[in-house]
Amino acid sequence: MIRAGRQHLVRTLADLAAQQGITVQTLLNSGQHQQEGFPAPLNAGRTRLYDGEQVEAYLAGRPVPPLPAADHDDLLDRQEAAALRRPPGTKHKTAQAAAGSTSAGRVPTQQARPRRTLS
Repeated sequence: MIRAGRQHLVRTLADLAAQQGITVQTLLNSGQHQQEGFPAPLNAGRTRLYDGEQVEAYLAGRPVPPLPAADHDDLLDRQEAAALRRPPGTKHKTAQAAAGSTSAGRVPTQQARPRRTLS
């Protein structure tokens, strides 16, 4: 999830590689993004997103600052949004049936949605 007001800080692996003057493949081969202490990705999707402020602190050898607390304006990816819309204890394919509606559990095709729109 991308914390509210931090969209301008979001970085992909390509951004992180460019910032260091290396290729994405070199970054992947180095395993730097998997080292202990490297900030965790903001999402679990295929395109990993990182908080630029956290990564910059890590690369500079400073303590990695924590992310702000959750907020209603946080941006959620598709999987996070779907998880919030499913009734507790249901799986993805059974969410519509459990809710009794064919439209329940559907998430628009936007890449990220504010948490407040899912309530």
